[in-house]
Parts: sequence; structure tokens; C-alpha cells
Amino acid sequence: MIRVQVESPYKGNAAEIALYEEYARAALQDAIHRGEAPFASHLLYTQPGVLRDGIPGERDLGIEAGLVWGLQAEKTVVYEDFGVTEGMRKGIDRAHEQGRPVEFRQIEGWPRECGGAPTANALLDAIRHAFGDRSGECLREAMHSPIFVILRRQVIATREPWGWEFDGDGDLVMSEDHADYDQEDEDDPTFKSGRELEGFLLDSECAVETWFPDRAFGTRKEAEDYQNVRGYNYPSGSKVYSINMEGVLRSAVRALFA
Repeated sequence: MIRVQVESPYKGNAAEIALYEEYARAALQDAIHRGEAPFASHLLYTQPGVLRDGIPGERDLGIEAGLVWGLQAEKTVVYEDFGVTEGMRKGIDRAHEQGRPVEFRQIEGWPRECGGAPTANALLDAIRHAFGDRSGECLREAMHSPIFVILRRQVIATREPWGWEFDGDGDLVMSEDHADYDQEDEDDPTFKSGRELEGFLLDSECAVETWFPDRAFGTRKEAEDYQNVRGYNYPSGSKVYSINMEGVLRSAVRALFA
């Protein structure tokens, strides 16, 4: 086996992190089946009680610690189904500086779309935040009726369309080789951001549409009221999704608050 440093995304809200952790585990499995010994620092240092990825200083410490371990790697492998993040770019740049080969990979079946149904980890996280500060009686009542989850729509870029590139603000601009206009002008046809950017990426098959659980409520009215009042929190759109607390989900929720 050869030692490889794994680069994959790890940044965002709780739902996104749950998705990226699942993807990172798939990347480790893929590397092992290729006869490699992979190391993914973002799965190790983010364990509870180690470093908090949401704190910039601690996130930077984790990235740097992972890059130091990369000195022992014989190759850096970049899993790019969700694109290349700033943290991944640091790993790629460090590999080039140290003369380490870099290989880009995709995993069959990814990026995985939620298709409107929340992933288990993300759903449990939303429930934990909704009912964590309520009485046990409230939780027991909720488990006998549907709960209502606001799903946040998000468009995740998987690659740059041909002839285009992302700038430092995350906007899409036509690359210099293909643009004859001033790219600083937001009315310029070579500049795309916001909903226009999302639509362009989806039409170009360079992005996937996903739905992440954001908040859970005991009634549909509570969920819709919050959705209407806090609509600015969902610039890409949202919807209310009802879920029955039964079977495996009920057992998992009981375990959360045991």
C-alpha cells in the first residue's frame, strides 16, 4: 500500500457537513480498494473534543496539522465531485510545493442528491436543535404526530463550465480567453451571480440541486410562519417537509434525548 493524503470538502452548515462526512468516508473506502492507505485529517481532527471546525482559528490549525502529516504521503488524491474548496486548494498547493503528485478523482454515484428527502444525520441534527431545549413531554407528544422540517434549497457547483471560472467572491465570470467585456460590470453578460448563477450551472449540468434540513417544528403553521418571516435566510428557496416519527427514526430520536 502507498500512503495518500485525501482532500475532500468539509465546510458549511450542519446538514452540509453531514453530507461531506459521508462523502469523505466514501473517499476513504475508494482509496483503500485501490490498494492505498489514506489519511483524511478533516475526519480525524473534527471529532468531538478535538477541534471545532466552525471556529476559524481551530479550523486553520486542523488544516495545517493535516498538511504536516501530508509530508509522509506519497501522493495527494483530490475527490472533486463537489468541486474544490479553499481548504482543498491549500492541500493541492502544498503538494505541488513539496513535489508530491496530485491525482483528481470522482466516485461513482456522487454527488448524491437528497431528492427532497433529508439524510438521516442531517434530519436528526435539525430535530436536536428543535427539541433539545424543550420538555420531555413535548418531545413525547411530537413523536406521536408528524414533525415539519424546513428544507433549505442549495445549488452545489461540481465543476466550472467550459470557458468560465469562479472569482474570489464565488461569482462566475467568463475566463479571460473567452471574454471581451469588463468583468467588473455586474450587468455584463460575462458575469453571473445569485439565482442567475444557479440556473446557469444547473442548465450546464455543472451543479446539483440539494435540499438540506434547516429547522424542525411541531406544527406546519409554525414551520410556514418561520419560513415566511425569515425568507431572507433562504435566498435559493425552501419548502416544508412533513415526516412521521416512527420506526427507526423514532428509536434514533429517543436515543438522542436519552
